[in-house]
Amino acid sequence: LKRLMVFRVVMVTTLLFIVTSVEAVSETLLRVNPVYFVIGATYALTVGHAIALRFVPSRSVLAYAQVVGDLLVITILVLVMGGVRTGFLMLYPLAVLSATMLVPRREALSIAGVATLLYGALLTAVRLDLISPHGLADVLYLETRALFYSTFVLGVASATVAVLGSYLAESVVDAGRQLEKAEVE
Repeated sequence: LKRLMVFRVVMVTTLLFIVTSVEAVSETLLRVNPVYFVIGATYALTVGHAIALRFVPSRSVLAYAQVVGDLLVITILVLVMGGVRTGFLMLYPLAVLSATMLVPRREALSIAGVATLLYGALLTAVRLDLISPHGLADVLYLETRALFYSTFVLGVASATVAVLGSYLAESVVDAGRQLEKAEVE
């Protein structure tokens, strides 16, 4: 769990550097860039999870809370910054990959499903004008089948990462057991 938090801090700090660099050379500055709020919330979530490590005895509950929190932050980033063109959409499979190190395969596949549902719900909410489109304004003009296709591709990518990541995590655990067994012999 600590490694996941360190990974999250590195990713968010990298995003912070990228956003500030782009704003430094950009001629069209936003009065207040909403990405800074997402970055601040992510740092706050990380501090909250670090504190929870000391007080919550169940590591699996913390693992699920971290991964679902990451998926929610990614969903907000996709809303604020945009989808496929910005590359933030690929953060969903990365969150699923980090989950494979913390939870069994079936739960990793469930998390892949949650990622897909969050993205699909975001596109639906924007399309139905339930939320402001921000960086997803093009969703209002895309065909419905294009939105389904985008959600399907994300789901396939997330599920594939969940299966492959789980396999690799299980292989590392098995290799560790074999090393321990060989060491004893």
